[in-house]
Amino acid sequence: MQNLASNLSSNCYTLYIQDKISQMLGNVIFISGIARDIVNRSSSFAKLASIEAYKLSKIFHINETNKVQIKGAKINKNSFQKAKFSKAKSNKILAKKNLGQNFLSDITIMEKIIQAIPSNIAESIVKGQMRLIEVGIGLGDLTKRFALEYPLLCYEIDKRLIDLAKDSLADELLANRITIEHADALHIRCGDGYLFNSPYFLVSNLPYYIATTIILQTFRDSLCQGFVVMTQEEVARKFCAKTSNKEFCALSVIAEILGKVEYLFCVSPESFTPRPKVNSAVFRFMRERNALPEYLESTLKHAFLSPRKRLFSNLATWDFLGRDGAQYIFDRLNFTEMIRAHEVSSKEYCKITQLIAALKKDRK
Repeated sequence: MQNLASNLSSNCYTLYIQDKISQMLGNVIFISGIARDIVNRSSSFAKLASIEAYKLSKIFHINETNKVQIKGAKINKNSFQKAKFSKAKSNKILAKKNLGQNFLSDITIMEKIIQAIPSNIAESIVKGQMRLIEVGIGLGDLTKRFALEYPLLCYEIDKRLIDLAKDSLADELLANRITIEHADALHIRCGDGYLFNSPYFLVSNLPYYIATTIILQTFRDSLCQGFVVMTQEEVARKFCAKTSNKEFCALSVIAEILGKVEYLFCVSPESFTPRPKVNSAVFRFMRERNALPEYLESTLKHAFLSPRKRLFSNLATWDFLGRDGAQYIFDRLNFTEMIRAHEVSSKEYCKITQLIAALKKDRK
């Protein structure tokens, strides 16, 4: 009888526990359902609901197959909404890999980018003497903050993001603080200019795969007075490198000859949705010269042909110069035979192009 009473007591206790767990499981499913429903209306409320669902889910035992085992029921852990909802998902916008989309979501970084615009440029934009251009509006967060300070023209290739902007930036569009054009920034021509037909300043979180191309196009456009852009950190460091630094390359020379270039700050992958695999960086360029010296780009192409080789060997492979032409340049500039391309200053590259121009003139 004592064993029977003990068994009955144990069974009652088991039933009681199972009943409580069942109620709690119901709460988990209910709250998780709420999270899924609310996410389409408000990401902030969905975040709170999903956190509570996740806390309750911790009560249950989760086996190696990622499933909860209770009274024969099987619930996938992934059905619980994650505690962190990206704005991209809450708006049903998924980043396109083929467009290199990584949406900036860090407000602190956005503010630092806005503050990086020089005061004289800011004044010209406010007075209407210069146009502020943004390439790629993303989810519109940075664009919205820029519109508080300046009117701006935005180019966006992704029609989905334009449709989203018509809603999220409706007030700014109505007030003519923002103008959005559906266009591919790689193929824009505005009269005699690249991105605009009068003086402009570029701001952008540039997709990695087109960043260098767009920057070089702005360099060649004398109407572009400068930019503050974000690129892959490796690219930013190349544009900002100085002579004798191993990162010093053709991009560094072009940037330094045309104006003043500054590396501003690094941006970690955690500042984006989705997260890129590498760090990004923001740098600034201010134009001081309208055009590059004649033959400079051809000279740099050959000078940095094989960075590990000496400059003489690289220049000697240029059919126009050959070994005799390379030797002539080295003699005139008193270069040692051991010097490498990254050890030659931007001013010295300008002198090289002057000598090449003279040689071309003599050979005509």
